[in-house]
Parts: sequence; structure tokens; C-alpha cells
Amino acid sequence: MCAATTYRNGWLCLAVFCFMIASCGETSRQEESTMPDPNLIHDLNRALTMVVSEDLFPPPVAARIYAYANITAYEALVPASDTFESLGAHLNEFPDIQPPEVDTWSREAALITSYTKVAKHLVYRGFMVDSMWSQAYKKYNVDPSDEAVAEGEKWGDKLADEIISWANADGYNATRNLPKYEPLKAEFAWEATAPMYGEALEPHWAKLRPFFMDSSSQFRLDLPVEFSTDENSDFYQSAVLVKDLVNKADSQDIGIAVYWDCNPGPTMVDGHKMQVRKQNTPGGHWMGIHAVIAKKQDQSLIRTARVYAELMAGIADGFIAAWDTKFHHHLLRPETYINRYIDADWKPKLESPLFPEFASAHSAISGVAASILDHHYGEVEFYDDTNVIFGLPPKSFDNVWQAAEEAANSRLLGGIHYKFGCALGLEQGKDIGKMIIEKVHESS
Repeated sequence: MCAATTYRNGWLCLAVFCFMIASCGETSRQEESTMPDPNLIHDLNRALTMVVSEDLFPPPVAARIYAYANITAYEALVPASDTFESLGAHLNEFPDIQPPEVDTWSREAALITSYTKVAKHLVYRGFMVDSMWSQAYKKYNVDPSDEAVAEGEKWGDKLADEIISWANADGYNATRNLPKYEPLKAEFAWEATAPMYGEALEPHWAKLRPFFMDSSSQFRLDLPVEFSTDENSDFYQSAVLVKDLVNKADSQDIGIAVYWDCNPGPTMVDGHKMQVRKQNTPGGHWMGIHAVIAKKQDQSLIRTARVYAELMAGIADGFIAAWDTKFHHHLLRPETYINRYIDADWKPKLESPLFPEFASAHSAISGVAASILDHHYGEVEFYDDTNVIFGLPPKSFDNVWQAAEEAANSRLLGGIHYKFGCALGLEQGKDIGKMIIEKVHESS
């Protein structure tokens, strides 16, 4: 026996008891069949990925944008459902948002309006988001003169304003005005690397309010290997391993490293000329992988939006946790260590990111992503063509864990992380993913 509870016009309705499990499942399927085309949320996320790429947002900032936009998309649909509930009870400081005051409103208009309004608030190129809005209205036959559309827009505007206020209070704006990071004067400490020699990226990111985690330090990792320059030490040998793997890397190894690079703006130097190449971010890559899997399994719009919301908020938490660990230990990159103590001319295959090494954030968010996607979809083969638009070939995977493990290992093959940074980063992500699943699904 199960009970479904819903809110209408702000009032708590009576619980509806389903005496046959089969009838409950049928109700859910019928309800989901009335939802708009699930490609709507895929299209919006794909378009937002291009805006994020054009704006060159770094990975943690991009993840924050994706998280708020996709939480908004899901919450826009919840009042139309008797079986899906708001994620608000599981999200930190989530506002008390009252549902629409009428029953007849356009789901498409509510989702498109709220999603694009939140996205526009979070990015630079607002005109591109305006284009997203108009193209979505046209593709999904949303008529602005329709009364139901007007009501949907009204609900979407209200929801977006609440989400924007919530986002504005997460600490991001305050970090824009904090002092720049001053590298520590110590042998073990991170320092800027070629070719940019830029400042550390988002050194105060761990000050942001997490989505699901209790705090940014909840999953902080301990450094497993003590720093040392002794040739017989574990740390020295960890650096030698990176050097040797990169030196003997074949085309397959280099292909894996490049496939998962996901550096949104790697530099290309030609004499005195330096250019930036546009790429996806790690969060954008995993968001695309979810689209591939959800389409393959023919998921409804509201189910798809729910997974997107959990996935992207979880990935955003993964970046907060990884940044907390990084700027707690301040560990130097393999490139710096190898050039200083082993081989002054050695270079990694990938451009070393401008922030401390331990632990690998890409590994962490891959662990989060695989945990959440595996929970919702199980063992599923998929053909990842997410980054074809960025000039990379597609690739097949047996399951999400194979992809996550390859993503973690790619940082070692690219020469930008130590093996322990990749391995423990992946474990950190798994722990965060497990926490989210327990909080959202097993505690309900």
C-alpha cells in the first residue's frame, strides 16, 4: 500500500491511498505521459553548454550554473505531479515556494521561462539565453498569446525569482571580492605553471554553501603520501610514475587524456601568438552523458529533469568538496615537482590546471556522477557523443563506472595528477554520491 500526497493552491490535500501496487505504477505512468517532450530539457541543457563554453566559465562555476538551472527545471514541473516531490527538503536553505494558484498552466512555458531566467542571471551572454528561450518556444509550439502559456510564464517567473534569491545567498557573490590567493612559500606548495602562469582559480570556492553536503569540509581528504624529495620516498616515486607514464604514452593513452581533458579554455601557443580553444567542462560532459542515457531509456520529462537536478547539484557539491581539499593541502602539481627535482625539460600531455593538485576534482565529480546515474539507470551501455560539437570523436562505454574510472585515470595519463590524487578523488566522489542517494532516496 502506498500514499501519494500533493499540494494544490497552497493547501495540503488528503492523502490518496493506492491499494494495488500495480495501480500506483499505472497512475505514475499516466501522469508522466501528460508531460511535455523530454527532449525539451535536453535541448535547453545543450544550449546552455554552448553559452557556458562561450563565456569560458571554469569548471566549478559552470557546475554551479548547471545546478541552479536544472533544479529550477525540475521544480517547475513538480506542482503538476502527484508522485514527484520537491527536492527542497534535501537542499540547504531552499526557499518555501508556493505552487501555482491555478490548475491550468503550460508545463513547457513554466519550464522554459524559469530555466532561462535563472540561466540568464548566472551567465554573461544574456542574449544567447534569450535566443534559447525563443528557439524553445518555437520548437515546442508554445504560443505566448495562449492563456495557459501566460499562467505557465507567471509560475515560471515566480519560481525563477525565488531560485535566483536562493542562489544569490550561497556565498558566490561574496567570493568575488575576497583577496587573491598568495601561494605558500614552501617546497610542497602549489605554484603557477606554464603557459599562463596565472593566479590560482577560485581559491575561495569552498566558502560556498553546498547543495546537499552539510559543509564543504564534510568529505575532506587526508594527504596519503608525505611530501619528500628523497629519491627513495613514496612521493618521489609517485612523481616518477607520472613522468614515465607520460613519456611512454601511446596514441590510445593520449586519446584518453584528451577525451576527458574538459579544460574549458586550454591555450595554444604559436610563437608570440596565444589562442584559447573552446572545450566542454567536466560537469557539462557528464550532463551530456546523462542525456545520452536518458534518451536511450526513453525517460519521461519529469523523471529526466529529476535526475538532472540531482546529478548537477551533486557535481556542484563535488567541486566544493574537491576545492576544500585542494586549498587545505596546497599541493604542487607533478609538472612543478618533476621539473624541479627530476627532469627540468619534462612536460605533461595536458595543460596543468591553475590550482593545487590534491585531489583530482575531475575524478571526484566523476565519482559523484557515476553514483547517481548508476542508482537511477543501473548497468547500461552508452555511446558518448557529447563532445563531438567540440571536435572530439564519440566513444562507447559498457557502463557509467567504466567511464568514471577512465576519467580519473586520464588525469594521470595526461601528466597533471599523481596516481593517489586520482584514486582518492574518485573515492571522494563515490562517498558524496552515496550520501546524496541515502539522503534523497533512502530517507524519504
